[in-house]
Amino acid sequence: MTSSGLGDSNSTYLMPAGGTFIAMTKNSGQSPFDVKDQQEFSQSLRKELVRLGVVKSATTDADERTDIVAAVNIDRAVLKSDFVEYTLDITMSITGGKQPFRQHYHIVSSEKDSLWTKMNTNGAEAREKLAQLMLERLIPDIEAYASAMTPQ
Repeated sequence: MTSSGLGDSNSTYLMPAGGTFIAMTKNSGQSPFDVKDQQEFSQSLRKELVRLGVVKSATTDADERTDIVAAVNIDRAVLKSDFVEYTLDITMSITGGKQPFRQHYHIVSSEKDSLWTKMNTNGAEAREKLAQLMLERLIPDIEAYASAMTPQ
């Protein structure tokens, strides 16, 4: 798992100006889905692929012999603190079979949430939802690629 480093965190607040309030947006310029989050997700993805029987073992060791390599790159990460909503643009490339596979994903942590749920989600819950959605999107493509490699 790698990251392009592009991303930001922003929040909206109201600034009083002569008896009226003007909506302002503050940008932090930091990537919200940082290295620690990426490592935790990578570990979860490997464990889930083994648990589901998609692969026999999964490693991050580049020197170890592997049948397929799945490289996940976070192209852009955004955190909107108004509803504590993460948005990731991801590219996954898989090699090792007859044809390489490359897919782009756009994942929003609150995409399955009602307005009430969005308003009551904290940062840890939003990251957990994001990770679950990432697993739901990536695993079927990895599974399809791996099953196309096995003889019928």
